[in-house]
Amino acid sequence: MLHVLTRFTQPELEILGKRIGYANMFHETMATNYYELDLAQPEQRWVAQELVHLGAVEPGTNMVEVSLQGVDFDIPAGWSVDVPRRGLLELYYCRSKEVST
Repeated sequence: MLHVLTRFTQPELEILGKRIGYANMFHETMATNYYELDLAQPEQRWVAQELVHLGAVEPGTNMVEVSLQGVDFDIPAGWSVDVPRRGLLELYYCRSKEVST
């Protein structure tokens, strides 16, 4: 199943996110994607929190090429309780074949 958001470029997704909200664009079944999230924005922080939660419950390494403020970063366990309220988080969320099917 192809998610309609995969048809948009990153700049188009940013515009769409500002218009309808990042929370309205996110659904955990279609979480596999590239994310650039401003943690100072409540909706984008909520998406980050959802990704951290999914990464904790789904098997395998789910978040790759993670950076915070442009620096390589490993998401700490504490983020499962509370994601920080500032910083630019960039990552790819991926799934194993077993989870995707």
